[in-house]
Amino acid sequence: MNSTASANRTAPVLSMVAASLDRADQFVHLVLERKDIEVLETNEVGDAFEVRLGGHLAASVRREDLHVARWDQPRFEALRKRINTNWSIYDTLSSALPSLRDDEQPRVSAQLATRRADLSRDFTELLRLVDRTVGVRLSEHFPLTVT
Repeated sequence: MNSTASANRTAPVLSMVAASLDRADQFVHLVLERKDIEVLETNEVGDAFEVRLGGHLAASVRREDLHVARWDQPRFEALRKRINTNWSIYDTLSSALPSLRDDEQPRVSAQLATRRADLSRDFTELLRLVDRTVGVRLSEHFPLTVT
């Protein structure tokens, strides 16, 4: 395959990988409130995809080294939709919590915990898909276990 055809196949996958990593990083910092985890940044530099943690290069994968055939687009779309739905519900519940009566707060808090756990499972699966495609265990950066 020539380099133009390869770039045409990898560009959309790289965009989805980068968006997945950025969204997982937001989840860890905003929903799980893990301030002890370094911020992750993704960039395309020349023919490489770079991941930086706290500004330091953590991984660099060349386009030609991506395992594009391992990318499962239907599964990605299903996970993306479920994550977006659960996150929206989480945000709605979370913003309503302070204004609820005292007797309603435990029920909504339990619903929030369920949504956090659902999101953690979905992000874990999404990051496994990213790991297989990129060929680097980027999922190790994300502490997705909900306690």
